[in-house]
Amino acid sequence: MEPEIRIPEEVELCMNLLSKAGFESFIVGGAVRDALLHKFVHDYDLTTDALPEQMHAVFSSLPVIDTGIAHGTVTVVVNGMPIEITTYRTDTGYSDHRHPDAVVFTPNLREDCARRDLTINALAYHPGLGIRDFFNGREDLQQGIIRTVGSPERRFTEDALRILRAVRFMAQLDFTMDPDTHKAILKHKDELAYISQERITAELLRILTSPGCSEAFRTYRPLFEVFIPELKEIPDDAWAHVLAGLKICVPAAAARFAVILAAVPVLPENFFSRLKMSNTMRHDTKACLAAASLPCSDRISLRRIIRILDIPFETWLSFRRALEPELDTESVRKLYRQILEDGDCCKVSDLALSGKDLQAAGLHGSEIGEALNTLLDAVIEERCVNNRDALLAYISKNSTGDKK
Repeated sequence: MEPEIRIPEEVELCMNLLSKAGFESFIVGGAVRDALLHKFVHDYDLTTDALPEQMHAVFSSLPVIDTGIAHGTVTVVVNGMPIEITTYRTDTGYSDHRHPDAVVFTPNLREDCARRDLTINALAYHPGLGIRDFFNGREDLQQGIIRTVGSPERRFTEDALRILRAVRFMAQLDFTMDPDTHKAILKHKDELAYISQERITAELLRILTSPGCSEAFRTYRPLFEVFIPELKEIPDDAWAHVLAGLKICVPAAAARFAVILAAVPVLPENFFSRLKMSNTMRHDTKACLAAASLPCSDRISLRRIIRILDIPFETWLSFRRALEPELDTESVRKLYRQILEDGDCCKVSDLALSGKDLQAAGLHGSEIGEALNTLLDAVIEERCVNNRDALLAYISKNSTGDKK
């Protein structure tokens, strides 16, 4: 019996308009996969035998955006909902190992599905016609297997990013990799050199937040070493500790990445910029690493850690437990709650004065920032109470920034 997939009325409207104009259309790709897995569907993409200019005529009463007209893709906006619709197509040649040299439109749905990367992403659905499954994608979904459409050698040679996408889907869905696909991944891993670092890092971040993150790094360490060669410096016993830590750590990209990097002896200065990571990801990962081995069993020590953290405390605590499974996390958590309940000063913003107060006291420019940090040090370490007059008196005596 064919499953019935519930679709939004906006998507149904587009399909009905195409049908009335004599064209066929199917929901394709991730929406079908996720619906069959009973997961929330974020986006609905349609594929059709209508050409782009024909779609403009069909949707003449609606906003239509030529988002990828050269590849046959338009976006139709219905009630504020953007819906991507692409003409059936086949791809010819991938001389740069990433993008097709040419796109050829076809009236055949099977040919369109044949160009997709994985069997579980090559499923198509029509509410009246059911599922079209040309490559046993439903069976792979049921058995929890990641497999390429057709030859994995060909798929990965065409577009090397598919290598990381296969590993990412394995990790996200907690599936196993088809043996032939697995062999091809390891054989063609060096072809990731053809892929932009931004694309690689985007897939890496998705893997880091996936349920099967630890298994992905266990199975495909040689793949990750292609773009993170520093992993080669991690001894095998330390790597086993990393993999165990990834299973414990909450699925936060910065925290899990820090679990891995904490085992690297030395990180080059350009490490994060080389990986093209966002400023937020850099900051949060570095904050975790900075607090990786700091004491956290007493109030002053924990205040110091809170000071440098911008990620949720529970995320950091999970990271720390991943490094130290024997850590008494409940005691640390209890101490943290006491600090919050008592309103301890842990950040510059918690100080009982501001930069304007210091400016009025005669400080200027960079002196103000340095003074605020000096005062925060003093309050955290209980050398000064968090009182405006006491803070002004303290900084007056320590105008050079020296701690007394």
